[in-house]
Amino acid sequence: MGVTICNKPTLPIKSYTKHSHNECEIVLQVLGESNVTVGENTYLMTEGDVLVIPPNTVHFGRADKEFSDAYIQSGNIGFSQVIKVHDYDGMIRTLFDMMHKVTTEKEYNYLSIADGLLDTICRYIEKHSHKDYKYPFVNDFKNVIYANISNSDFDIGAEIKKTGYNVDYFRRCFREELGCTPHEYLISLRMTLAKKMLKYEASLNVEVVAYNCGFRDSFYFSRAFKQHIGVSPREYRRSKIASQ
Repeated sequence: MGVTICNKPTLPIKSYTKHSHNECEIVLQVLGESNVTVGENTYLMTEGDVLVIPPNTVHFGRADKEFSDAYIQSGNIGFSQVIKVHDYDGMIRTLFDMMHKVTTEKEYNYLSIADGLLDTICRYIEKHSHKDYKYPFVNDFKNVIYANISNSDFDIGAEIKKTGYNVDYFRRCFREELGCTPHEYLISLRMTLAKKMLKYEASLNVEVVAYNCGFRDSFYFSRAFKQHIGVSPREYRRSKIASQ
């Protein structure tokens, strides 16, 4: 894809002047808030926001208080219009950091690695641009659930209370946003993880898989797995190994 520049967060500033680039630019707001004008439109950028600026498009930024951002420039990203998304799970920031490290060290095969990272960043931008969350706190809670996928002590009700929202209201919003309850979402993640482990981690017995998927009891895990997948964990593993 051809990364031209990957810049880490700059020192906090209050503005930058009008300019444009021959390449496409991806800007990640790292600190504070700013108003970024691209062409005739102005976008409020808060921490975690990502802005894609097409080539040869005049833009500038300003703020009442200091802010900081990071950016990547490339001549072949493929975005032809301005796109603003939010880095809901922090993956874009992680990929930015990896990109900066790779392009700074310039070790073996770094250009191919940088292109792969940039392609992944673009795929995340496309993913987020197709999902406009009505309740942003639901997406935040998705990340909490994922972080506890292997935690058998994870208490969804107690975690919801920490958000400050009424539990029933929160669950209604979650279902409206994702079509399932928080508990159903957690189980679906655990079942997906279990299928991966059963298929690709042949050295792990069912008891270990159950533990790694947040189940204290392998019997309960097997019953839940069969209920959701239609076969027992051992039957699933045998069928996947036989099909390879």
